[in-house]
Amino acid sequence: MGLGYSGKVLFVDLTTRATVTRRIHEDVYFRYLGGSGLGVKLLTELGNPTIHPLDQRNPLIFVPGLLTGTLVPGAPRTSVVAKSPLTGIFGEASVGGTWGAECRFTGLDALVVIGASLEPMYLWIHDAAVEIRPAGHLWGKDTFETTAAVLAETDPEARVGCIGPAGEALSWIAAIMFEEELAWAR
Repeated sequence: MGLGYSGKVLFVDLTTRATVTRRIHEDVYFRYLGGSGLGVKLLTELGNPTIHPLDQRNPLIFVPGLLTGTLVPGAPRTSVVAKSPLTGIFGEASVGGTWGAECRFTGLDALVVIGASLEPMYLWIHDAAVEIRPAGHLWGKDTFETTAAVLAETDPEARVGCIGPAGEALSWIAAIMFEEELAWAR
């Protein structure tokens, strides 16, 4: 597939712990440009406008931008798309850093998470493998502590996106933090 895309989206269901990679038709990439465009397309296909934003049937979608992972300066952007719990309508956050590039280097154009686990979990995506791992030991930690713990048990060069206590409490204004800078703690 051209255009800098692989045509693959990873779907993760936390309820069943199932993971599946699906192909996206090339036409979608022409009609829905960049991370925002593909994120909106996936949200409108998969989301349900009549249920609460935090309902486990609504997806949480991570989409690296078109130029993420290339040498184009200022291009490493990733869109996180979902139905906003604060407004009840479309919500998007755009983040920089290398998380999106590393996602793209795994051969994925997007990650879609649905469902809910009865216990805390995290995803470890590396090479061609996807693991859903227990995260009870991370519960209650702030994002700096969580990042350090995940790096220690996976790979020190990994890229981490995580929540802290506000996200655990389902605060409507909680955020996903990416690549917390740990250099100050060393």
